[in-house]
Amino acid sequence: VLDLDMSASVNNAKLSAIEITPIVGPGVLVQSSGGNTTVAENSFGDTYSLRLNSQPSANVTVSLQTDFSQIGLSTNSVTFTPSNWSSPQDIEVSAVNDGAADGTQFIPISNTVSSSDSTYNNFQVADLIVTVIDDDTVPIDFQQKTIASIDDPTTAAFCPRLWVAVAL
Repeated sequence: VLDLDMSASVNNAKLSAIEITPIVGPGVLVQSSGGNTTVAENSFGDTYSLRLNSQPSANVTVSLQTDFSQIGLSTNSVTFTPSNWSSPQDIEVSAVNDGAADGTQFIPISNTVSSSDSTYNNFQVADLIVTVIDDDTVPIDFQQKTIASIDDPTTAAFCPRLWVAVAL
């Protein structure tokens, strides 16, 4: 099934052609739920799936590596067999609540493929980028500082704007 939703945003753009070609041969397909994988600290997780594009002659193991200090995975590897190769295997992703104000981060999950099937052994798979939304904020603290000392009192306080008070 292929759903295309196109709407012009500038000058009524026109699409003249689309060519759909099947993926043939060995391949490890990575599919994010909803088109991307996004997780939030102390809130929601997400899933993505892996599946093979063709039937292997032996088991194929995909090992997952990531920055485990930022995200957690439901498993560190998935194994496909010659009988279940076309069934997607879901991986749950969650954000680690680290208590640090990191801001939004983009954490890769890389995949290493191993198999005694030579067409799949060491097959290169693109990284999946996970968006991690931080729940921590940086506290804002303003302190008053004296930057000049003259006979008439003049002080300034540093904040997003510089406010200067001058006695007239």
